[in-house]
Amino acid sequence: MKHTQEVPCPNCHGRGEIVGDDNDMVVCGVCMGMRLISVDLPPTIPAIPEEAWYRDPQPIRLSRSEL
Repeated sequence: MKHTQEVPCPNCHGRGEIVGDDNDMVVCGVCMGMRLISVDLPPTIPAIPEEAWYRDPQPIRLSRSEL
């Protein structure tokens, strides 16, 4: 189960760049230009389920030689 969630970066508002000291656009130092950051989910919110194959495994299939 995932206990984090990706949200838009609050520093650059999801743009990936911010205005630097000399009014040039520079890469955001919080998200490093990726535009998203991972935040922890509060304990009151249930964890985000993973892919279905992980949650619901398939039964083992035996070949005729193993029976």
